[in-house]
Amino acid sequence: MISNMKVDTLYCVSVNLFHHGEKVRSKLESLLIKNMAHIEDIPLTGKLSPNEDLEKAEKLHEGFLQGPESLAWRGDELYTGIQTGLIVKIKDRMIHNVTRMGNTCDGDWDTRCGRPLGMRFIKDGSLIVADAYLGIFRINVDTGTIEHREKTRLVSVEEEHAGKKPHFLDDVAIASDGNIFFTDASSISTLDTLVFEVASSGSGRVLKYDPNTKKVEAVVEELHFPNGVELSPDESHLLIAESVRRRILCYHLKGPKRGKMDVFATLPGSPDNIRSNGRGGYYIGIAMMPHPNKASPDIIDILSSYPKSRRFIARILYLIHLPFSYGNILFPNPILGTIATTVANLAVLEKMNPAPYGLALELDRDGNVVRSFHSPSGDLHSINKVTEEPWKLGRASQTIGQGSDDLRAVAR
Repeated sequence: MISNMKVDTLYCVSVNLFHHGEKVRSKLESLLIKNMAHIEDIPLTGKLSPNEDLEKAEKLHEGFLQGPESLAWRGDELYTGIQTGLIVKIKDRMIHNVTRMGNTCDGDWDTRCGRPLGMRFIKDGSLIVADAYLGIFRINVDTGTIEHREKTRLVSVEEEHAGKKPHFLDDVAIASDGNIFFTDASSISTLDTLVFEVASSGSGRVLKYDPNTKKVEAVVEELHFPNGVELSPDESHLLIAESVRRRILCYHLKGPKRGKMDVFATLPGSPDNIRSNGRGGYYIGIAMMPHPNKASPDIIDILSSYPKSRRFIARILYLIHLPFSYGNILFPNPILGTIATTVANLAVLEKMNPAPYGLALELDRDGNVVRSFHSPSGDLHSINKVTEEPWKLGRASQTIGQGSDDLRAVAR
């Protein structure tokens, strides 16, 4: 028999969840009624002409690193975050667990374990990490044990910043004065419900954390899935990957155009992280790329061109997601959690694209493509990050992270 107290508690939780659901639905609908900006079709010609450079990539630690999103070098040590919430260090081809961002969890659907994404080292040797579910952290990677590393949360997802709570913290860029620029990819979706942000007209933001005042301010708002960020070498402007609209934006921090933003580059696929190539230019990982032969329609193209279809798909997915999501909150269960996550995260979009294509780009300081790296077979796709091994800059050996697969290395 269920006690009256348990029934009352269940009723209150259910009512709160219902009101929360109505609030989310209302916000989603307000964004869906707006038209999505047209996405330009960029042909793969010239510097973008197909090649097989990524087909020759070497798999590193195959099967041991699930979803290495961002990569950060410190000397000969490579740090990355994986889907289980762990941050690991790779040195001399050996994997070492560094720290766990959250609690031990039961699967990819469980947000308690956290999801470390963008990361950078700062001058004092600390690692700054954007965890999609938990916040922005400063981590001392040299002292303590895996369960007892010194972690300081700089930005909490439980508090409002510039008028809103962060929903999906993604990448970070560190200025010389210590300020941290970071992306909140969506104001309506978390990482496990990102399909709703993709279907909307854009609710993401770029924010700045000041370590002296410990305050956060908005830099740019109403972006359509702002993903990677990178400062120019002279820190006069900030580059922002706007994934859904397949472009890199340039926000001017100094000079006569300060506070203004323009398009730095228009790309053939959805950009993820941006990182300096050490020569004034940038590497771009392409997370979602339509196949150039158009054998299968690209879901982003469909959503862009047919707003009514976009609304219909989002509503159907929301109606399917809602009962499983709230059921998992009331009665935590791996099956409910897995279904809720599978329906609403980007995996559902990837499944709609049966012919994946891999692409990474190198741009010059003006946003022109100087080289492209292709995987026509799609064996290497969903590329999140490209970086160069610091001790091999002379022959430029690239290391590539994939959000849904393993780590790869490409030498040129």
